[in-house]
Amino acid sequence: MSSGPVLKLVGQGVGLWLRRSCDQLDELELDLQGSGFALLGGRLEGAQLRAKGVIFQQLALAEVELRSEAFELNVGAMLKGQPLQLRERFRIHGQVLFTAAGLNQSLANGPWRQFSDGLAQQLLGCERLEAYGLENNQLQLIGANGARQGCELRAEAGQLWLQGQAVPLDGAIQIERVSINGDQLRLGGSSLVSASGG
Repeated sequence: MSSGPVLKLVGQGVGLWLRRSCDQLDELELDLQGSGFALLGGRLEGAQLRAKGVIFQQLALAEVELRSEAFELNVGAMLKGQPLQLRERFRIHGQVLFTAAGLNQSLANGPWRQFSDGLAQQLLGCERLEAYGLENNQLQLIGANGARQGCELRAEAGQLWLQGQAVPLDGAIQIERVSINGDQLRLGGSSLVSASGG
């Protein structure tokens, strides 16, 4: 955590904001960069974050590593005990790590279920996708009928593509790198954080 009383106070506020933004956040390391003087004016030079056991917007992430560009926040409101308020949107860069279990937990939910079942119908000849697997450095689709197929995941033009179909992601997210090692899927890229914290 950052040194200096003002930075520590803001760090606590940012940490609380992050925990409220997530459905689950097991471990969090946060380092704010900047001077207390600049912070009194509402500016931080950046932040670095490492987290484990995160569920954010129905995505179960084993690990998250992010760094932000400089950003501005309303310190006065925070010093009065109000929640973190950003003055303008800013960009973050980093990577997230999925395990096979987290991938299945994520893709069984809401908007992902329809996408997953569409893949099963198109590629496996069944109505429902039973599971995703991560084996032999490849994403495996496993259908309810027992059919199985290895698939290509790639990043192109800021989007994540699976077997030629764009994976439905928030438009603020830009995917730049994809790798599968053993039973771990790692995505790297950037995203815009809005002033409303979304």
